Amino acid sequence: YTEIPIHFVGLRPGEKLFEELSYDMDAFDRTTFDSISVEKPVEYDVAKVEEALKHLRTFADGDDDQAVINGIQGLVPEFVPDTANL
Repeated sequence: YTEIPIHFVGLRPGEKLFEELSYDMDAFDRTTFDSISVEKPVEYDVAKVEEALKHLRTFADGDDDQAVINGIQGLVPEFVPDTANL
């Protein structure tokens, strides 16, 4: 970096971490701009998530990798495990 100094500053207010395409427009709210939509937040029952995490910790302490995978998939249905590394 001898010609122009480069400063890594991280995200600035309003910057996105990532962008995803979605065709489920029911999952979005409109904004005052036609070309901008905001995804509706997903609400979770905190007690159920805490209970699932407690079970996941128990599975992780054991030797059953499949139980851990099933526990993660219960929390994150979109999770696809890389079974090649098991």
